Amino acid sequence: MKYLIEKYNRQDSLIVVSSYPEKNTRYSQKVCAVGGFTKNITDNLPGHKIILTTKLGYKNDQIYEEKNSLIYRIFKRNSVFSFIKLFLAIKNFTHAKKVLIQFEFSSFGDIYTTILFPILLLALRLMGKKIYFVFHQVILDLDSLTEYLGWEKNDWRLHYFNFFLKLFYQTNVALSEKTIVLEEEFKHRLLKIVDSSNKIFVIPHGVDANLKIYDQKLARNKLKVTVQDLTKRPCFFRLIL
Repeated sequence: MKYLIEKYNRQDSLIVVSSYPEKNTRYSQKVCAVGGFTKNITDNLPGHKIILTTKLGYKNDQIYEEKNSLIYRIFKRNSVFSFIKLFLAIKNFTHAKKVLIQFEFSSFGDIYTTILFPILLLALRLMGKKIYFVFHQVILDLDSLTEYLGWEKNDWRLHYFNFFLKLFYQTNVALSEKTIVLEEEFKHRLLKIVDSSNKIFVIPHGVDANLKIYDQKLARNKLKVTVQDLTKRPCFFRLIL
């Protein structure tokens, strides 16, 4: 492990904090969609990458190489103590100054672990790291999502969570060197609560051109769903009718 850390502890290395698929895999059911997204990015970035990611159920930490990337499986979902391990791991890479964080809610755990991200960012800033934070979604108001959350329209938790959601975004944008979103709409939402237009950049979500595109009818047959089934599903499924 020490040899690999020394090998990747260099100025041209980029530290990446993200979910990530298992070895020699690009898309996996074991991780959220951000995992495949991140691998598509890191495989096409020059230089060395240090990817700090989740353990995928393994009891102990894992560290191995894949192409020009060092994969360090150190984070356990829903573990507050994993943030300490994550910080200490980044601290080992003294020469690597840039940290890219791919963030999606629940990809690292529940709300009690997620709210620790601003503390991690502050600690990294104090270490002299430059943070590039990628928001895979920007949600400022949970009112329209109550049916998916199982809440009533006037649930007392809405005001509470909406307030802290905005505070979460504001803090992370303030602590980041640059904030990246995948859609123009997400940038507009952030600009409603932060005055940092010069720090927020839109990079559209890439499309993997190597994936096989299925005919709509064939796709429905493979998924064993009918049009009637889809109309009963949440809005996402209705969009693909």
